Amino acid sequence: MFLCTLVKGRENLYWVDFYNWLCDGRSCAIAYLRTLLEYFRQSFDINEDEVGLNDDFISQILSFRRHSVPWETIQLKLDDPNIDVSKTLQVDLRLNGSIGDDGGNITEIDFANADIGYGISGTQEEILFASRPELCVAILFADTMRHNESIIMTGARKVCKLQGYGTNVKYDENSLIPFKFGKDCISQSVIAIDALPFDDELDEQLQENNLKREFTKAYAGFSSVSCEIMSFLDL
Repeated sequence: MFLCTLVKGRENLYWVDFYNWLCDGRSCAIAYLRTLLEYFRQSFDINEDEVGLNDDFISQILSFRRHSVPWETIQLKLDDPNIDVSKTLQVDLRLNGSIGDDGGNITEIDFANADIGYGISGTQEEILFASRPELCVAILFADTMRHNESIIMTGARKVCKLQGYGTNVKYDENSLIPFKFGKDCISQSVIAIDALPFDDELDEQLQENNLKREFTKAYAGFSSVSCEIMSFLDL
């Protein structure tokens, strides 16, 4: 991917390498590229003679899975008078901070495109992928999400924090995050769910079929993992 030698296949809607990061002069593209290079630097700096570290790095598990929930299943749950509403997920809305700040047992939502991946426009999804470069491989095999699907990505290391939003995203060399290993390594999940584009057409958004689609998509995401807190960042 980095050397731009992969050939785009029919299943790849966008790019399959880092050509745009390498050749685009916008602030966000430069920030993404610097984060990727920092990932490589930390990877190469692992001391192979230090017992355990190299083995821990190699044995890291990075997983991608697709979660699908039929609307009929959701409808049955809504119609069930015995459903336990106390078993709801705590949702934590953060008004300050930057994307991906939180650690611990927190699952972060990726407000994704139906075709997940990275780019050069500084969206929330792009910042998530850039700050965790291992997520970028998803663009090679993650097909377009259906309306009742989410994609769960677990185990990607975060390299640094990125400052700003949109094309003004900047690399923060003072917020580098060293690789963690063993018991210090917390395997966090990122859930990708996409919304329909309505272009501020409220009437269209409130149509029953569209509401069902958005509710199904949200359920497909929120029901896909078991965690203590699901984190959102208000930008």
